[in-house]
Amino acid sequence: MAQSLVLTLGYRYENIRAEAITIYDESGNLQKITFIDEQIGTLPQLTTNLPRQEVSGNW
Repeated sequence: MAQSLVLTLGYRYENIRAEAITIYDESGNLQKITFIDEQIGTLPQLTTNLPRQEVSGNW
């Protein structure tokens, strides 16, 4: 079974919180990046669905 490394970084400033989640395969190649941002205490007014982009190179 292949191993993956998942790294989560969280940031908070006043009532805003952001999180970046990265997933690497067993060779250290970046497989996926996900960003989550939220306003603490309120629901989002607008959602953004950006198109998927392929990232090349050695990360």
